[in-house]
Amino acid sequence: MSTRRPDFEKQFLERIARVRSDSDAIMRESVQRLIAFAQTPIGAGGNMPVDVGFLRASLVVRPGRSPMVAQDKPKSGGPVSYDAGPSSLAILAWDMTGPLRAIWTARYARHVHYGARGRPGRPWVTLARQRWPQIVGEVIADAKGRRG
Repeated sequence: MSTRRPDFEKQFLERIARVRSDSDAIMRESVQRLIAFAQTPIGAGGNMPVDVGFLRASLVVRPGRSPMVAQDKPKSGGPVSYDAGPSSLAILAWDMTGPLRAIWTARYARHVHYGARGRPGRPWVTLARQRWPQIVGEVIADAKGRRG
């Protein structure tokens, strides 16, 4: 004689689906915040060096391991603006079965990050990556706060 309630399995499966959905949302929001942190200019309290904005605008986010082509600075030399839309769309489209890459494709990005020709580096990526545990913790706390 079974003492199993008929709706237990249904409730259990619904709970698993809810946890998976919450985990996906937490991961996506954490990645969004990490990129936003990395992209915050020095002048706004962040670590991203911004001259004309090309380095900041060169960010490409995409799933997988496909190579990304380095870009030369535009010859115009004028200001370049960053659009977070393509990065956000890539994060939303990411199926989380493989890696998600965020790469600054400006040809000089590594020189700025690590330093070159006697100039010290400005490791904005490393500094953002070090904040990953705190960012995830903040996102989880925010999610818990919304649930009450």
